[in-house]
Amino acid sequence: MLAALATLALAAALASSQAELLGITEQVALESISPSSGATKPIGGPVSYELQAQGLSTVDSATGTYFLLGFNSSSTRANLVGINIASGMVTTDIAMPFAESAFVGVGQSIDVDPTDGNIFAGGRMETHGPHVIGKIDIKSGKFTPIASLNATFLPVLGAATAFIPNTRQLFVQLGTASAIDIFGVNVETGKITKIPQDPEEGRVLTTMALDAKTRSLIGLGVKPSNGTLERTLVRLDPVSHSYTTVGDIPAWLVESGGESALDTFSRTLYWIGQPTGAKPTDPFHLVGLNADTGAVVSSPLLVLRLRPATCCRPCPDAQRPARRIVPTPQT
Repeated sequence: MLAALATLALAAALASSQAELLGITEQVALESISPSSGATKPIGGPVSYELQAQGLSTVDSATGTYFLLGFNSSSTRANLVGINIASGMVTTDIAMPFAESAFVGVGQSIDVDPTDGNIFAGGRMETHGPHVIGKIDIKSGKFTPIASLNATFLPVLGAATAFIPNTRQLFVQLGTASAIDIFGVNVETGKITKIPQDPEEGRVLTTMALDAKTRSLIGLGVKPSNGTLERTLVRLDPVSHSYTTVGDIPAWLVESGGESALDTFSRTLYWIGQPTGAKPTDPFHLVGLNADTGAVVSSPLLVLRLRPATCCRPCPDAQRPARRIVPTPQT
C-alpha cells in the first residue's frame, strides 16, 4: 500500500496535446507515466539523500520544474527539492522550517504560484507549534509566513491543495479537533475561511484539483450507499462553498494517497485506485475520469514503482510570461 502513495503531475507531451503524468519512485527519482498505458519511463537518476513519503508535489510548467516536499537525510531537515523535468537533475534544494514527524511529510502541503514560480507550503513550524501556510522565494530560499491555521489534528497523509491564481485563494485540507475540513487562505491578506465537510451527506473531497474551466475545485468524494461506501466525483464551489456530485463511481472504491491530477484540455481527472471489492494485495490502476460526467474513460494497470502526481500544463490564470522548458501544448 505504501508504494502507492504517489504524486500525480501533468506535463505536456512532445508535439501532442495529450498530457504526460510525472511521479517519484521509491528511490526519489523522477519518472514519466503514460496516461493511456500506465507505463513509466525514467527521467534522470535518484536523489540519494532525499526521503519522501507523502507524495507532496507540484509542477511549475513555465520553468519545467517538479517540486517536492521531503526530508534531507544528510542535513536531517525538511526540504523543498526542485527537479528539472527534462533532465531529472536537482535545480533547487531549500531547507524548510517545518518540524518532521516519524513519517516524512505528515500534515504538510505544497502548491505553486504560476504567476511568479514561487511555492506555497504548509506544515508545523515546531513539534507542538501552529500549522503555518507560507510562501517560499525560489531564488532566495526565504520562507514568508502567510497564515496560521487552527489544525489541531493532522491527517496521516500530506494535505491535498488547490490554488486559484486570479482570486489568490489557496485551499488546503487539514484535520481539526473534530473533523477534516478545507481551509481557504487568501495569500495576499492571510484571511482564512473554513469550509466544513460532511462525509455522511457526501459533501467531502478526498483529493483536490483546480478546474480552471469551471472555476471550481474537483476531486474524489465518497458517500454512504446501501450500508457501504461508494466512490464519487465531486465539485466544490470556492465562493458559495456548495458541493455538487458530478457522478457516481460504483466500480472503483479504493483511492490511494489522496492525490489526483486534472488535465483541463482532455477534461480527464487521473487518480490511483483499485476496483470495488479488491484485496489489499491486488494491483493498482491509473484511473481516468471524465471531469464533466464522472464516467471512467481509462484504467490501465500502474507499475507501483511510483509515488504518483498535480497539473503542469500552463494555468489559464497565469500572468507570468511563458519562459517554458516543457513543450507548449496544442490549442
